[in-house]
Amino acid sequence: MKCPFCKKTLIRGEDKEFETLLDHVSNPNAIKYPPRETFVCSCIISHDCFWDIDGAFYIGSNANVKLILSDRHSHDAIGSWWRWAKISDRVSSYLITSPLNISYKLSKKIGNLVRSLFPEPQYPHPSLRKI
Repeated sequence: MKCPFCKKTLIRGEDKEFETLLDHVSNPNAIKYPPRETFVCSCIISHDCFWDIDGAFYIGSNANVKLILSDRHSHDAIGSWWRWAKISDRVSSYLITSPLNISYKLSKKIGNLVRSLFPEPQYPHPSLRKI
């Protein structure tokens, strides 16, 4: 995975306890979370920020939030499952609600073509790993 700000490869950071989207939905009243892998970058923009194993972006309490949020683009890690899923979802949503009123087969072909521009990440998704 790569940093969306400087395009450097993310390095493994320390394990941290944090709430993921899945935690928030499945157990919103949880007080403690298990330690999870994090990935960090040394660039100035991502100071006190980290990414999880899926590539989702988290902002720490000492981060320069004003600088980070001035960019309206997603800050998910480049080459991550999280980013790929968001792009794939946007393509599908657009084609389904498209004002062009194109057929399902044609929209599926267009969707697959656009998704091919953003290849699936090469590393295995955490949910597919053997325990």
